[in-house]
Amino acid sequence: MRKADEAKAQYLLQVQRQLQESEAQARQAELRKTHEVDAARIRAEYEAELNNSRTNVSVNKLSVRKQ
Repeated sequence: MRKADEAKAQYLLQVQRQLQESEAQARQAELRKTHEVDAARIRAEYEAELNNSRTNVSVNKLSVRKQ
């Protein structure tokens, strides 16, 4: 009986370790996804602002030429 109990305990510890590893990997994947989404949002905002600045410069150049 004792060996069976030890084997069961070892198995349960192994399952627990695997579960903890899976949870850690899931947390890391979620952090990566959050980082990628934030980076994409920041990049899009930057590009929009850059395009807006370019448009304003072009409009200002046209205004100066018309005068």
